[in-house]
Amino acid sequence: GLFRMSGNFFVVLFRVVTNGTMAVSRAMVAAFADASKEGAKQGKSGGGILSALSGRSPSTMNVQEAKKILSVEKASTPEEIIKTYEKLFNSNNPSTGGSFYLQSKVYRARQVLEREGLLKIENTKDQKN
Repeated sequence: GLFRMSGNFFVVLFRVVTNGTMAVSRAMVAAFADASKEGAKQGKSGGGILSALSGRSPSTMNVQEAKKILSVEKASTPEEIIKTYEKLFNSNNPSTGGSFYLQSKVYRARQVLEREGLLKIENTKDQKN
């Protein structure tokens, strides 16, 4: 009884986590592919993601790229966007084996959405002293 119920719970939990991770991964890959294409259009050497983004400030990331990185859909609420931002920011923490590069892209995406008035985040964990 109890073991079977908890086993089903873990199967469902595993599927939810796996599907969510795959969706976020697809969105990030699409955003990075767009960044790479943009770099190639601008004539930057290599045409890769790093060359596409080199020298770019948060003000040069476009809203479409920011929305892809944070998986923003038309029906996304600010709370959902914040939750996605915090999950991506924390999961890419370099001190826990994450990527500083990806974490900075997530942070820049949040800045762009804030700048455009699409999102307001106050006192997020990464901004606390």
